[in-house]
This record gives sequence, C-alpha cells and structure tokens, in this order.
Amino acid sequence: MISYYLTTRNIVLVTIITIMAYLLIFSIEVFQPKGKIPTSVTEELKPILIQFSKAINTKNTTVIFKLKSEMINTLGEYAGVPEVDPDYVLYGNINEPDINKVIAVWREANKANEITRPWVYAEKNSGYAGTKAPRLRKSLRQALGELRSAELDLLGENGHLKVATRAFDYMIKTQSPNGVFGFPVGNDSKGNVGKIVKRKIREANQLGKNILWNDWIIDDLGSGDLKFDNGVVGAGLIYAYWMTNNQDYLKSAQASAEWAMKQPYSPNFNYNSFSGYLLARLYRATDNKDYLKAAEDIFDYAVLPGQMENGRWFDPHNARIQYHSVMMRALIEYYLALKYADSDKAIGVKSAIIKGLDNLAEEIINLGVSNAHEMLSLDALVLGLLAIDDKPLWQKAVNANVNYLLDGYWKKLLKHNRPIPNGVATYILYRHHKVIEVKGYEYNLQLPKKSQKNDVN
Repeated sequence: MISYYLTTRNIVLVTIITIMAYLLIFSIEVFQPKGKIPTSVTEELKPILIQFSKAINTKNTTVIFKLKSEMINTLGEYAGVPEVDPDYVLYGNINEPDINKVIAVWREANKANEITRPWVYAEKNSGYAGTKAPRLRKSLRQALGELRSAELDLLGENGHLKVATRAFDYMIKTQSPNGVFGFPVGNDSKGNVGKIVKRKIREANQLGKNILWNDWIIDDLGSGDLKFDNGVVGAGLIYAYWMTNNQDYLKSAQASAEWAMKQPYSPNFNYNSFSGYLLARLYRATDNKDYLKAAEDIFDYAVLPGQMENGRWFDPHNARIQYHSVMMRALIEYYLALKYADSDKAIGVKSAIIKGLDNLAEEIINLGVSNAHEMLSLDALVLGLLAIDDKPLWQKAVNANVNYLLDGYWKKLLKHNRPIPNGVATYILYRHHKVIEVKGYEYNLQLPKKSQKNDVN
C-alpha cells in the first residue's frame, strides 16, 4: 500500500492511515474468528500509534516496548488476529511427497512458464519502462525458482541458470538512477493499485516533486512502499552473483542497499524486513559490517518488536500468513548473517524464528493451506528446515503445502497463467540436501568464503 511519510506532520498521517487501515478490516484469530475490530479500539490506538512511529525512528527501545505493550493491551483479543479472513483449505495429507512427482510437476510448470515469464512479457511490450511492466517481485519470484533449480541443474546444461540470468539482466536495466527498484505505473497498476498510484503521483505533484523515472515510481515519499520490491530484487541479485560471478549483479544490489539505508523506518514491520533481508545478505557477500549494522538496527527497532510470545506479530496486517512468512524468511537471512559474524545475537534471533515457524506450521496443520497461489509459507518453512532445524512439525506443514499443490492445484494455477510457487524449487533442493550435500548458496549456514562463492560448476 502506498501512503504518506514526509514531514513530522505527515508522520502522524502515515501512522494513522497505514496502520489503522490494517486494523480496521475484518479479523480472524488463528483458531477463532473475532469479527470487526470495534471503532472504540481503533480510536484508542491512534495516539499510541503516533508515538510508536516516532519511537522506532529515534530507536528508543524503552518507549518502543512500552508502546508495544499498550497496543497489545488495547487490541485485546484482536492482537495477532489477521485483518482479512484467510481462505483456508483444510488439507490433511502430511505424508512426505514423492520427490520424483514434485520434480516432474516443476519441470512441466517450467515449460508452461516459458510463455508467461514476467520479464519476457515486459521486454516485448514496454522494453525496460514501467509502462506495461509487471511488478518486479513477480519476475524475482520466478527467477529465484530458476536459481534454486540451477543448483541441481534440473533442466541439464545449466538451462535454469540461463533463464535466471535473463531475468536478472532485465531487472538491473530497470533500476533507477537513485538505486531503487521501483513500482510500475502502467500495466500492473490497475484497480485499487491504480488508484493508489494516481494518488501518490498527485501528492508528489502537490509537493512539487517528480517521483517518476521512465514510468517507474522511484520515490515513495518515505512511506516504505518501495522497500518490498527493492529488497527482494536486491537480495536475489546477490544470489545470482554467487551463482554466476557477475559483478554487475553485486554492484546493482549494493546500489539498492544504499537506497534502503537512507529510508526511514515504516510503521509496517514487513516493509522494514525486506530492507533488513537485503542488507543482511549483502553483509555475507561483502564482509562489510556497515551492512550488518544497518540490518541489526532494522530488525532490533522495526521488525522484532512486533512479535508476540506466541511467535505472531501483534498487528492484524502482519498477522496475515503471507506477511508473517516473508518476515520469517528475512529473519532466517538475518540469523545466517549473525552466525557468519559469530554474533551472540544469533541465539535470540534463532529463538524468534523457531517461535514464528512453530506458529506458522500449527496454523497450516490445524486450519489448512492458505495464500496457496504464492505459498510464501512453504518457502519460509523449507528455509527454516535448511538453515535452522529439521523439525517434524515444520516438515508436516511443508508436506501439506506440497501435497496440496500436487493434488491438482498446480494445474489450476497454470490454467490461470500463474506460475507455481518458487518454494517448490526450494523444497526440491531441501529433499536433495537430505541425501547429498549441495552448495546451498542462498541459505547454507556455513556460507563459502568469498573466493569460493563463485565456484559454480
């Protein structure tokens, strides 16, 4: 969501507009629906939210946790309850999937994806402008699946790697002069998104600012909206750098990180996590501790304070399964960076990850698969299995996700021109990892030294 966050005055507006919008929608707890949050609760939250926004940007830990406690108490039974009723599909098959069937489905999906790859569509229809380009996160997700498959060379002769490099070559050509990976104003900005884009451009015009470059929005006026695509594309480029030794990918990721480091913290925890994700990974790629310090600040002040003891984030927006999952993935990357730095903080972050993934797995096992078209929970749980622990609880939730896809859902996705989730490729790599050591460039606890990172067969 694109919102306001410019001056001290507008900090008040963005806090109310962004977070209150999250809180005012229908909510459901992991195990029991609660209904609409009462207006009296949202009114009581307003002054607390204003103070909280200021506290995270001044890095005042005492105030941050005091206000967190107040907000949880104010939310009461609505704390940690998703703002939107999840579309659960109760699926009880938690047996380990047939890996050969998984690989066969992944290969078949790749054939179908040849005509629906976002970067191919964009190059054909608008070149590198945002006129008819899909959001970059769409290209990134498919490219990630290709990179993970390339580690196993599932197509032979580095077929997956060739596809991935074409995707990343496209993405770096869309990067703006200020380093950020922006938001397209054309083809992918229809309906409600289109209204938001128009409003953002109108607000910028009122301020006398030009936020467009080549039909991409490259300045979110401090709201944090651009952190999503910028963070995931930048992190993906580092993975591509490890796999190819293409220095242009690393330079592009560094430029996106420099932009991210200049941005204020958003009251939306998951926005901040994308920048932390990028910076933590960039530290592992460069050994530059400035990136690690920036990542530590983001997670310490603007991500982890939102987590409750049960592992869920207290605000209804980030309690949604997809946003919970992306923050889990970011925390895993942060944990790997802390381990790489031999930091004592790794222990506490590992505990936060275990709580969060336990909560996520229990939701899937007890209530069913949700957010199936993206299935970000699959990616987060498999990354946890690879980097943290081979926990049976997480395995069961992973199995439920994969079996649901295999049982016909993947065909429905392709029928509607949607790729199957890249987490399937992560799962294939995980299963391979169980029987034979793999490189694991993206999430191996013991990241190879820089001189070895680029030794790709």
